Amino acid sequence: FDKGNFPVSTRYFKRAVQANPNQDRSQLGLGKSLYEEKNHKAALQHLLKACQLNQAHKEVLLVSATDLRLKKKSTLADDFKRASYSCVKPQRR
Repeated sequence: FDKGNFPVSTRYFKRAVQANPNQDRSQLGLGKSLYEEKNHKAALQHLLKACQLNQAHKEVLLVSATDLRLKKKSTLADDFKRASYSCVKPQRR
């Protein structure tokens, strides 16, 4: 990821998420890689999951929302910002 090879990092993070979907850092890494590949809708799902697992990741959703707004993608920006509000772990029934 740090070297900017997002397709490769996406592939590795997908494997990590498949192995353990409740690992927040894997979800975060996959979300960030997908975001950099401009697959924003899939990125949002994984970033939200990361945030639900660890609320410290809420900032990534807000930064992404700001980035999208600056790129004139206001609908997507609103989706990311709304997701940050629901960044609480779903309760089991």
